[in-house]
Amino acid sequence: MFWLIKLSFKRSLTLSSSLLSDDDEFKGIIHSDTLFSALVSQWMRLPECNRYNNWIKVLIKKLNSETPPFRLTSAFPYMGNTFYLPTPRGTSNFYQSKLKDVHFLDLNDFKTIINDENSLLSREFNDPLNEIMFPTFRPRVTIDRISTVTQLYESFGFSFKYGAGLFFIVEINDSEFIKLFTVGLNLLAEEGLGGDRSVGNGHFIYKMTQIDNQARWKELLEQKPKGTYINLSLCSPKNNEAVHLNSFKILNRRGWFHSYSTSVQLKRKECKMVAEGSIFTKPINGQVVNVTPDLFLDVHTIHRYGLSFIV
Repeated sequence: MFWLIKLSFKRSLTLSSSLLSDDDEFKGIIHSDTLFSALVSQWMRLPECNRYNNWIKVLIKKLNSETPPFRLTSAFPYMGNTFYLPTPRGTSNFYQSKLKDVHFLDLNDFKTIINDENSLLSREFNDPLNEIMFPTFRPRVTIDRISTVTQLYESFGFSFKYGAGLFFIVEINDSEFIKLFTVGLNLLAEEGLGGDRSVGNGHFIYKMTQIDNQARWKELLEQKPKGTYINLSLCSPKNNEAVHLNSFKILNRRGWFHSYSTSVQLKRKECKMVAEGSIFTKPINGQVVNVTPDLFLDVHTIHRYGLSFIV
């Protein structure tokens, strides 16, 4: 079953480079590994999941099997009923001349391009992000606990225009998992995504819609024996899967983690992921990667989500 989840943010969204990629600028994507980590942090608050070494190990083992209970994409922008997907990375003259600097295409153009019908697209393309979101600056103040000296600074984030937000797709292969996924999403909506959550940033409401039989999505989500295979998530190929990479970009993924069971914050081990929009010669599975720092090995494991979501 495929579900589309639309996130509508109540205030700004603040995301740092450590959560996103090597760039300091939010470019309209919340990566799939960030979404996964955010959901896991909420699941670990539930009584049925709070025994970390049992429940999470079973989940990771299932995700790294040939039939994972779920897969999810990264979160991409939408405006109203228009959904945008990452521009497929290519080397053709068409890509170099028209799409190289365009981060997203609407769903119809995306399908036209992966069906090699570029002749139908004679117009110029513009990146839609400026029509969807805008930067926001909010004054903040810090107070020294000893001297009570105050210092002003600005909090930087992004707000979405009316009717716009982010969406992602999740494929759920285990019907029993739908309830757990929904509960985690409810908790995450209240907790928020990103930084400055204490002042309301990152909080959202969501709408969850099953799209298996929607014509606009069905053609894209059906697995076909031949074609152009595009990944819609961050992906960590297994050793024997990397040979199927065609046109791609690599992102270095790093940053801090917070453990609810120990209240410890440490830096995760760095790993490399294949970016959204990368092209493969055949579908692959990907894997959940162990990024536990050496100082934390005796406590519990830390993981990054790297399963593919191929269309």
